[in-house]
Amino acid sequence: MAYYITNLKKLYNVVGDGIHNLLQDFECPLNGDVEYFFKHKSIEFSKQGLAETFVVFSSYKDENVIVGYFSLTNKTTKIKKDVLKGKTKKRMSRFAQFDDGGKYFYVSLPLIGQIGKNYFNNYNKLISGFVCFGKRNLEKDERQKNSGEYLLQMLCDLSNFNIKNIK
Repeated sequence: MAYYITNLKKLYNVVGDGIHNLLQDFECPLNGDVEYFFKHKSIEFSKQGLAETFVVFSSYKDENVIVGYFSLTNKTTKIKKDVLKGKTKKRMSRFAQFDDGGKYFYVSLPLIGQIGKNYFNNYNKLISGFVCFGKRNLEKDERQKNSGEYLLQMLCDLSNFNIKNIK
């Protein structure tokens, strides 16, 4: 099965407000936050540059359908200097900011903020790239925004994906 990925912001620029209808067919009963983000926040996050969302399509009965999505953002994290060894520490010093007082390297990394399969009309069966490999218990501050006790941890094999740029 072939898949293609397109940037939600570029898709919005082509489709306009009709994109909201396109997103409404996305269902993720395993994690309501994943569904809510895609339907209600992903466009604004993309417009504001807070996160880039990529929509994964596949062909089903001669029609392109959404089978999943993922959102990427940058996250700054700190890494203790003493956990890094030799060459790694030297490389880190080229890309990260060092805080002498705290003995930490501060580095910006890409983070997959959201990822989900579309369970609407059994489209989740059209994609085997997103595979659940575990669950992570919600932290205290996450419980206010999410229902349930955990978040799903998923992997995606991108080898069968083609990235489509919409102009």
